[in-house]
Parts: sequence; C-alpha cells; structure tokens
Amino acid sequence: MDFKGKVSSGFCFFVSSLERALYILLLLGLSLFLVFYGDAKKLFNVISVLMVVCVLFRPVCFSGKERFFWVLVLLMIPISSFVTYLVHDQERDFDLFLDALRVSGISIILSFFLKGFSKFKVEHVLACVFLCSLLGGVVSLYEWWGSDFNSRISIGTRMLNFFAAAMLASTLVSLYYGFCFFRGRWQWFSLISFCFGSIGVFSTGTRSCIAILIFSLLIAVLYSLVKKKWNVAFFGVVIFLCFSVGVSDVLIKRYHKTLSSVSVYLDESSSVEDKSTSLGFRFEMWKYSLKLIKENPYSGYGSKLFSQLEADSGITRESTVEIGNYNSAHNSLLQYWVSKGVLGVLAYFLMILYPLLLALFKRFKGREAVIIISLTYLLTGLTENNLGHAYSLAFYFLFLTALLTSYYSKCEEKGLEDDLDYQSI
Repeated sequence: MDFKGKVSSGFCFFVSSLERALYILLLLGLSLFLVFYGDAKKLFNVISVLMVVCVLFRPVCFSGKERFFWVLVLLMIPISSFVTYLVHDQERDFDLFLDALRVSGISIILSFFLKGFSKFKVEHVLACVFLCSLLGGVVSLYEWWGSDFNSRISIGTRMLNFFAAAMLASTLVSLYYGFCFFRGRWQWFSLISFCFGSIGVFSTGTRSCIAILIFSLLIAVLYSLVKKKWNVAFFGVVIFLCFSVGVSDVLIKRYHKTLSSVSVYLDESSSVEDKSTSLGFRFEMWKYSLKLIKENPYSGYGSKLFSQLEADSGITRESTVEIGNYNSAHNSLLQYWVSKGVLGVLAYFLMILYPLLLALFKRFKGREAVIIISLTYLLTGLTENNLGHAYSLAFYFLFLTALLTSYYSKCEEKGLEDDLDYQSI
C-alpha cells in the first residue's frame, strides 16, 4: 500500500473510532440527561461539535419526507421564540430562543449522525430511557435521605419538579416494555427501572403525574392477568401494595384537598383567602389566559410573569384572587398561545401531534415509546407548562429524534415501512 493509501486508511480508521467513541458518549449523555441536565448539556455541546465533524467527513443522505418534516418541527420552537423576541423585545424571549435553538440544533445534528451510524438500534435508546427512569429514582432517594418522607411527597422535590413530565414518560416506557414486551433479564431491568422511576415521579409532587402513574400500573397488572403472565402480575401487585402502604395516606389527603379546593373555588360565597390555593391560582391563570387570547390571539404578549401581564397589557381580571409570581399559565397550550400567539399554537400542536400521529399510523420498532412519551406530555400539559423548560424540552426532542431516526434509517436501507422484528439488546 502506498503512502496515500495508508493515510486514507488511517484517516478512515480514525473517523470510525471517533464515531464509536461518540456513540458511547451519546448513550451516556442520553442516560444522564434527565437528572444531571447541567453536566449533560455541556457534554452534548461537545458531542454535537464532534458529530458535525463525523457527518462532514462521512456525508449521509438526509432523505425521507417524514424526517425532513420532523426537522421543521424541531425548528418551530426557536423560530416562534425569535419572532416573539422581535415583536416584544424582551430579554426572556431571547433567552428562551437560545435554549430552544440549542436543543433543536443538537437534535437535528443527532439525526444526521445516527442516520449514518450502522450499528445504531432502537433498543439502545430504550435502554437509555430505562436508565433515565432508574437514575431519577436514585436521585430522589438521595434527596429524601434524612428528610421527612411525607413532606417530600406533599410538596415535591425542587430538583425533579421541572422534570415531572420527562420523569413520568421514562417511567411509563419502562412499565410498558417490562410488563408487555421484553423477556428475560432486560424485562427485569425495565421493571427495576420502573420501580425507581416511580419513586422519582412521587418525589415531583405533581398530582397529575402521580394519578397517571397509578392508573397505568393498574392497567398493566390487569393486562398481565389477562395474558396469564403470572410472575409479572404478581410483581405489579406487590409494587402497588407497596405504594398503598407507603404513600396512600399522604396521597389520599392531597387528593381530598384538591377536591376541596375545587369546590371552594366554585363556591361564590367563599372568601378570597380560601380561593387562594395552588388550584385557585391555576383557575385564575386559565381564565385570564383565555381573556388575553380573546383580546390578542395573533402576536401574543411575550414571556412575562403572569403577575406582570395585567399591568403591562392593560387587560384587567374580574376576580380579586391573586395570581402570584408564576411565570406560566400551568397549561402548555395556553402558555404558548399567550406568549407566542398563533405561531406558538402551531409550534405546540406540531410538536405534540406529529410524532403521536406518525406512531399511531405507522408500525415500527419503538412506536410504543413514541406514543407513550407524546401522550404523557399531552396529558400533563393540561395542568403544567411541561414544554416551557429546557430540561423537559430536551428530553422530549432528543429521545423522539433518536427513536424516529432509528426507524427511518433502517426503512430506507431495506425499502420497508414495517419493521417489527426486535433483536435482542
């Protein structure tokens, strides 16, 4: 082999080695992203630069109308945030634009890189989701250590509170694949991840997430009994009993308090102080959001604290119940509409409904995880602004990008639309 051939061979070996190292770092970063966002964000910034280098030296065809459309979806959030910044000239909107641009940019680079990585499998992404769930539970246990258990369930841990939707999504994915799909050691890995993830969900203190988790566990147990999967059904019953014994008193009191807060708020004779609860604040913000949207449905008002909106917009509320220093409407759709206008509504619906509809109407490996993640964000977004934080948005975009890219890469290679033959991890 001449000198030129040796150099070319050595360069190809270097790029291949870099790709393998990046692939390991990528899986590590995805696994850590949920609970160590700050460190994982720095890691992903470095990884994205190296992935660009690999893509440049090994160009890949970025074809496929579905994946091309997903890139447009990824860009809708930074575009809508930048337009909002231009219209309202608020520093917070520019910060949100930079956060969204970083998350979307890394997701797009990720799809380019994984498209050309031949050993990439959807099972590896699922394993990262399981690890997210497991690590979230470990971190919540660490936060609980030496503190009052009941108070943590009641008020939630601050660190994981921003991750409530992502924590629930990863836990439900672990639940589904553990009860309904995997067998052997990977089944028990997913079930153990579900157990730890459940602790993480409880630690967020988010009522909607806890209710969805308990309901999903009951459905999984019933499914196992119908399918005569006795060992998994027994495992689910034990976990449910542990939940019942450990946190039932606190949860029952909290849900009673929730019902009481609703009835008090709807009672016109109740005082302002009695209506000033977390649910009362939500009802006030939802009512005020609808009034703001009615007055200006097109351009929005920018990303301001809700306590500032009334003074800045000149649109008054009918109620005297204080809203407090909340920075969102505690409803994803309303928040996107109030802050970004019609462009924000379009971005929200594309972001939530496109992957969901794609997974519902096309059969591919990992489609169940896509459906679970999308539905989780849709449901929890009714009472939380779960796509308003870079943490939760990063989990949503990165994992859906990895799952969708793995499917379409394999389909283009094989010329198939359906790929349901799971290989062992």
